[in-house]
Amino acid sequence: MASNKTWTCDGQPKNKKYKGQGKKHSPITNNVGRRCIEPGCGLPQDAVQNDQAGNKGLVIVLAFMGIVFLGAGSVFALRFLPIPNPVSSCLKLQPKQEETRFSSGEKILFTQETTNRYLNDGISEFKNENYKEAGQKPDPNDPQKLIPGYFAQAMQAVPNNPEPRIYFNNAKARDTGCPYRVAIAVPIDGRADVAKEILRGAADAQNDFNIQQESEGKKRLLEIVIVKDGNDDKAVTTSIAEDIVNDPAILGVIGHNSSEASKIALEIYQSEGDESQKIAMISPTSTATSLQGDVFFRTVPDDSQTAETMANHLKNLAAKKIVIFYEAGSNYSESLKIALENKLKNSDTNIYKTVDISPPDFNISTIIEDSISDEVDTIIVLPSTGTTANANQIIKTIREKENTTKKINILGDDALYNPDTLSLADNALEGLVVVAPIVPSESYQNEALENWKGFISWRTVAAYDATTAIAQAINKESEPTRKTIIENLPATSVASKASEEFQFVNGERRSEPILVVTDPKAPKPPGAKFGFKRLEN
Repeated sequence: MASNKTWTCDGQPKNKKYKGQGKKHSPITNNVGRRCIEPGCGLPQDAVQNDQAGNKGLVIVLAFMGIVFLGAGSVFALRFLPIPNPVSSCLKLQPKQEETRFSSGEKILFTQETTNRYLNDGISEFKNENYKEAGQKPDPNDPQKLIPGYFAQAMQAVPNNPEPRIYFNNAKARDTGCPYRVAIAVPIDGRADVAKEILRGAADAQNDFNIQQESEGKKRLLEIVIVKDGNDDKAVTTSIAEDIVNDPAILGVIGHNSSEASKIALEIYQSEGDESQKIAMISPTSTATSLQGDVFFRTVPDDSQTAETMANHLKNLAAKKIVIFYEAGSNYSESLKIALENKLKNSDTNIYKTVDISPPDFNISTIIEDSISDEVDTIIVLPSTGTTANANQIIKTIREKENTTKKINILGDDALYNPDTLSLADNALEGLVVVAPIVPSESYQNEALENWKGFISWRTVAAYDATTAIAQAINKESEPTRKTIIENLPATSVASKASEEFQFVNGERRSEPILVVTDPKAPKPPGAKFGFKRLEN
């Protein structure tokens, strides 16, 4: 008989018509009318019910087991029984309305990597919860304590892809038991290169944290749930943020990437409803000054600090007449434009014109020709991540049309600090100055270049710092909760090998942005002639 309450499944059907179905697992509580949520099981409610008496007997046995285990302080009881204030990081991840966009190792989110045989094999093993070292048979006496060797081989096959490295550490965290879980939202759909830059930093920080935990004999490791964010798709970002908030197993969020996505998500993360629903959000890339809140943190300077660095550089250049290219409607680009305009008030620099680069009929050539004929000496380019292609075309057009004896200064925002910009025609990049929120320490840059076999950016450093910050805030408590993490973050002095030690003040990382300039001797992406190096005054 069907019950009108929650029901328990252990993957072993009691109803004969379901013989051979399901998958044996530890007892787990399900809601009425739903199939078992245990991966690989999926039995319906009536499959585990023989008759009413049998059900009552099962309830009595489970209740007795729960009392015994709870009295002993068992993690099993905390994980599977409906007790008050459960340890959220020991709960199973919940089904999502955007399930295809979440992965701890169950699927490949970077679809161009599906040819990696070892990654495919590792995902197959991960889904089956049967981690093993390649070439070895699972130990029948201890099948949950095996090394995820397939992910290790996937890392070696494609060393610059951060996805298998994160999954490798996730599998270790699952094997150790009761992992700390955080989500990281990255723009895989439209900005795969940017997403990888961010994930490389997160992967390095996760690996360092887990190694430290193991060296200190601590059992709980960090698991990172990668989330494929829509970045500029409001509906997708909203749906993803709701999924994260509604999953008590997720303790915190790293992300989002664009300021637009962060603004949408932040409204959900700092909901004024149930306090337990609030969740800390640490963005490694969103710099808009409008982003503020008691759950919001970031590991990069905000736009007001970037604008001040730009204004000081314009003063050093003795810039007299400038044109600002920006993207109307972009929370980030407009925020930086307004901040720069405020910094230049009462200065010797005249803003000759501001130009929106977002319209589809934007005529680059005409505007550049007019600027040159009107003796503009400096061009400021402030794209968002969605309009960097237009910005790159502006830079290229300036270099093609300018008078070779009187070169125009070009200053860009951090969105231009990416491999696409460095892949422009060689002569277009000469003398390009970009404001970077943060740059890697020399030791981390050398280590990262060795690990990733290529270009790392400020996003990698900021993501390392964000992941390290939330991991350290989590690790301050024996049983961390979302609330304690939000409370601990402002009081945490974050020791980062990627940059330098820092602390949050009202959610902000107080540090000065850094000017970088193109240089052929600087580390660079494959095939590029130029990289970025710190600009010496």
